[in-house]
Amino acid sequence: MLSLKAYHVFESIFRFGSITDASKHINVSQPAMTQSLLKLEAALGVGLFDRKKGMAPTKASKIFHTHIETGLAHLRTAVGVCAAKEEKANPHLYRQISLSQLKCLHATFEGGSFKSAAQSCGLTLPTVHRSFRSLEALLGVKLAETRPNSVRRNTEGEIFYNWTKLAFREFRQAQSDLDGWKGSYRETFTVGALPLVQSSILPKAVLAFSQEFPHVTVAVFDGTYQSMVRQMQRGEIDFIIGALRGEGLAEHIEQVPLFDDELIVISRVGHPLTKLRTITKRDLAAYPWVMPRKGSPSRAYFDRFYDDLGRSSELQYPIETGSFSLLRCLLQESDRLSVISAQQAHYELSSKQLSKVDYALDQSTRTIGYSHRSGWQNSLPQKRFLQLLS
Repeated sequence: MLSLKAYHVFESIFRFGSITDASKHINVSQPAMTQSLLKLEAALGVGLFDRKKGMAPTKASKIFHTHIETGLAHLRTAVGVCAAKEEKANPHLYRQISLSQLKCLHATFEGGSFKSAAQSCGLTLPTVHRSFRSLEALLGVKLAETRPNSVRRNTEGEIFYNWTKLAFREFRQAQSDLDGWKGSYRETFTVGALPLVQSSILPKAVLAFSQEFPHVTVAVFDGTYQSMVRQMQRGEIDFIIGALRGEGLAEHIEQVPLFDDELIVISRVGHPLTKLRTITKRDLAAYPWVMPRKGSPSRAYFDRFYDDLGRSSELQYPIETGSFSLLRCLLQESDRLSVISAQQAHYELSSKQLSKVDYALDQSTRTIGYSHRSGWQNSLPQKRFLQLLS
């Protein structure tokens, strides 16, 4: 990642089409603008403007600009939210922030202390502390509650951290897109994987993708939907794959459908129910169950289905888990039953580790797709990966 000053200079020249006008807009001398642009072009290995046409953007410039513009907008939002309490907030304040200040802030929040940040950044403790305090002074707000051995971000710090992390993600993507345009895709993108896609859909897509893009790294994260949404909102995850949510969608999150999937009833191999030709609700009610984690799309269906079975309250209550490995063991070691996605249990069913109970669940079709941040722009490799999923 290059300097923020270079990004401001580039974006301003791109917008105004003139170093003279851009210089006036961001209050930087023309010689300094020219020098900063030349350094940026040298670092990127491409020409960003056609000087013969009055600083007309080149193809490389247009590719690079897309994410730089978005990244600077995120930075402007971060500063604007924190400085909103100021009656005469400087609209150009975000241009005064340095890359080193943001790196120290991120390292401090992620490590939980100035000492950890100093070790992570390879700087002295006083340098990190001074950088953090200078940023707070510039913004005019406190970003964290500090104690002798720890730093905990407050509300303003959380907002500022999230938006600036998003800005960093855009700056990195700008470089990756430019490298791809030059014929060398070497980016890393992160995928949040909900349990439903981990055993069949995702592995197949990752393996097929790696054949087409051998130098692009796909980093896969798992966790609860809520935790991964928080990571996605600050740019640590690019998109989340799994069952789409019908209600309670987080702010600034959008969903894209890919295909439909159905829920099925599963059991251990050799379960008494697998030997019956016809299975009724009464048969299902005779056995204990394992239910999905609360808050998951399949849990809402399970609750309605289980209530409809009319099991006596004197019988064993269901066990709740969001761990598929635990679910598999619970089923294999007992006569318990569970409701699960057909895709999620694909490997266990095909390898005969578990069995499908021949009972059709009514209206259990769910839409599988991916969630992403509003305004997210996927790269060519990311676009191809999503095509492979469907």
